[in-house]
Amino acid sequence: MVLATAALHGCGDAEQRSGQVLRTDEGSGSVGGVKIGEDKASVRRRFGAPARPVEAYPIEPLEIDEVDGSGSPWSVVTGPHHLGPGGLGGEQLTLRFRGVSFFVRDDRMFGFLVTDRGGQTTRGVRIGDDLSDVTAKYPDFDCDDEVRGDTTAVFKANCSGKVRDDRYLYFGGDPIESITVTEESVRSYTY
Repeated sequence: MVLATAALHGCGDAEQRSGQVLRTDEGSGSVGGVKIGEDKASVRRRFGAPARPVEAYPIEPLEIDEVDGSGSPWSVVTGPHHLGPGGLGGEQLTLRFRGVSFFVRDDRMFGFLVTDRGGQTTRGVRIGDDLSDVTAKYPDFDCDDEVRGDTTAVFKANCSGKVRDDRYLYFGGDPIESITVTEESVRSYTY
């Protein structure tokens, strides 16, 4: 079942894509044929070499301007923010491509972020839709207005919630700029 679709531009080098269709299922935690829980070699086999250097941050895909962001969560970690990306043991990495990035810890993918303009969830919420579409199709999700955080940064409007026991979905920006699926709940930095 195709639950969300985003157009990417091919396999191979992260900078050079050529016409590949990315399929996303937030319930099973899969995107483009790679599922949460698989190793980073599976991501590389499907998408090619990620952008270099491979580090924990930034978490956004390649085309995103880090200053403006993508409405993505401020941080994606598998534990408390104050411990940082390596604070729970094991190295967290982000494999960045055009339109999608993958979050990996201890060689295992635990989430991904989609920014491709064709990105769509199982319930039909798409990149570019208004957050009101999220509240209509995911009525149990929590939504927050744009706010100024503890720093000078403005944190974009967002909605998030649980899809199943071990799958969480986060929409960032209004209109929606990013869709994030992880094993752990993610919220904006203000929480």
